[in-house]
Amino acid sequence: MRRLFLAIHIKPTNNIDNLLENLKNNLKYDLIKWVNSEQIHLTLKFFGNTSEENITPVIETIRDALKKRASFIINLRNIGIFGSRYNPKVIWLGISNSDEVKKIYSAISESLKNINIYPDRQNFVSHFTLGRIKKINDKKHFQKIIDMHKNTEVGESFITEVILFESVLNHEGAIHKPLHIFKLEIFI
Repeated sequence: MRRLFLAIHIKPTNNIDNLLENLKNNLKYDLIKWVNSEQIHLTLKFFGNTSEENITPVIETIRDALKKRASFIINLRNIGIFGSRYNPKVIWLGISNSDEVKKIYSAISESLKNINIYPDRQNFVSHFTLGRIKKINDKKHFQKIIDMHKNTEVGESFITEVILFESVLNHEGAIHKPLHIFKLEIFI
């Protein structure tokens, strides 16, 4: 069994690193598990533990869903939280132009139904997780920092591929190993 997920990965930039460093410094007294900038990704589908015999059909189905899909640019902006102001769970980085991501998500979700893999019950929200919140010591200070970064412009990222990752868990966290890379078409 392999623990798999499908994602759009973005390469770290100075802007992303600076944003993460700023958040870490301002929230250093809170217990937050920050994502390494090398592993920031947008999850399209979490498969979880997947048997070896099911991996090939998953790859073939995703390949068919992404056929003729063009590469695109996303604008990274806005910091937000999942959970409530009183019980925040996740700090995320958003996308201002997520139409293409949503189209890819829909195409993949529809195709995966053909091999009896169904979408998650919650609505799909295009986001990159920056940190998972364990404990906030001062909720007013936390909210002030989030509000201060709410409209942050981080920059653009050119998306040329979708990656099927294997997530290997160890005592330090998860290591994401690319299992299959689906190239999107590049038009000039």
